[in-house]
Amino acid sequence: MALNQATFDLFLPGTGLSVGSAQDEEKVADAFKGLNAMPIPWIDPVDISNAIVYLTSDLGRYVTGTQLRVDAGSAAK
Repeated sequence: MALNQATFDLFLPGTGLSVGSAQDEEKVADAFKGLNAMPIPWIDPVDISNAIVYLTSDLGRYVTGTQLRVDAGSAAK
């Protein structure tokens, strides 16, 4: 969801950076790292999938009524 032209333009307006260019995506990744408490630009889809697997497995059977934030600390920042 983060790697699209609208997001690039929102966070880095007027830079002319484009989706699909590895060099431009690396520049955007550096800018996005400042949005999270952890030094990563974005969450990988597998991290969301792992949270879902946990919640739907026997390990998460007693997890109720809580928010499981998989956001690299961006909500705490």
